[in-house]
Amino acid sequence: LLVPQLSGHDARVVFVTSDGMYAQALRPDDPEYLRGDYSGTTAYARSKRAQVELLPALTRRWPGITVHATHPGWAATPGVTDSLPTFARVMAPVLRDASAGADTTVWLMATEPEPEGGRLWQDRAPRPSTWPPPGRG
Repeated sequence: LLVPQLSGHDARVVFVTSDGMYAQALRPDDPEYLRGDYSGTTAYARSKRAQVELLPALTRRWPGITVHATHPGWAATPGVTDSLPTFARVMAPVLRDASAGADTTVWLMATEPEPEGGRLWQDRAPRPSTWPPPGRG
């Protein structure tokens, strides 16, 4: 419903994704995750995969609106520390603070000229949307 309001106003949409999306494929046969045993981790990873997979479609569907996805890197946020306490404890020396994690998201929203849309970004650079990247697996 916001598309008419955003079109023509240098509008940008930025999805914040997660490395978890690399662990899941897009499941067009079960987009609502109604089949199989439910796992919150799997549901989260699938939703983050969907964000990244939607980039090309939304770029075509929303003319005049630039769409990006960004990965903040592993940051010491409540989402990590509360949901993955063992991971947070083991990885504590390399976790980013919230400011470092937000850097690329803020940069995508504010930088001029605007970076090319329809991509996944981390550390202000394009990043492959699949792992291993095409040609490296």
